[in-house]
Parts: sequence; C-alpha cells; structure tokens
Amino acid sequence: MNYFLIFLTLLVAVIVEKIEELVAIRFFSSYVLDIARMEAEIEEYKELSMLAMLSGDREAYRGFQDMMNEIYGRVFFRKISFFTPLYFLLLSPYIVALQFLGVENSLSIVLPVAVLYFSAKLFYGMVRDFVKSYVDYRKANN
Repeated sequence: MNYFLIFLTLLVAVIVEKIEELVAIRFFSSYVLDIARMEAEIEEYKELSMLAMLSGDREAYRGFQDMMNEIYGRVFFRKISFFTPLYFLLLSPYIVALQFLGVENSLSIVLPVAVLYFSAKLFYGMVRDFVKSYVDYRKANN
C-alpha cells in the first residue's frame, strides 16, 4: 500500500473535518448552538458532581452523574446522526477523485483512515478529559 496515499487521505480527512465545522456553523448554527449549550450543561453537572463527591454526598453525586449521562447520550447521538453523514458527504468528492485517478477500491482506503482518525481523536479527548478530571480532583483534595 502506498504510504503517501494514506498520509494524503489523513490530511484530507483533517481538512474535511474543518470544512464540516464551517458548513455546520454556517448553515446549521441553531443546531450547533443547541449542542454547545448541552455540552455546557454537562460540564456544569460534572463540576457539581465533583463537589458532591468531595463533600461526601453520594446521593447528590449519583443524581448529578445521572443527569450528566442523560444529556451526554442526547449530545452523543445528535452529533453522530448529524456530523457523520455531513462528513462523508463532504469526503465523497475525494473518494470519487481517487477512483478517477485509478486508485482501486478508494473507499476501502479512505473509510478505514477516516474511522481511525476519528477513533484516535475520540481516544485523545477521553484521555485528556480523564487527566483534567484527575488533576482537578487532586487539587481539590490538597
């Protein structure tokens, strides 16, 4: 397999993601703002649950966690149902261009690279949030 093609596909995946953000903000701003509002609520409940945990109030902690999980589920599935089709719609000209240039099974190259990119980005975000929460917890206990 050509490593240049994989690198180019990864670069295109990143660029298309940025274009997707611009398109979403430009044409679907109310939807994006609604998701941002819910993400702010998640952060608020996260802070409140940490305060409840530090104060030893297990019932409040569980309540805030439940509320946070409920909102997170809605945000997650809204993002998946909206941004994934938009992303691949914007990525499809690249797939067609590769096919036109003679790359056989261009979809079988582009799709795994795009999924790998998003998986790595998701994993990085999860690790970053975990480390941030751990640091906040350590600061609160000291």
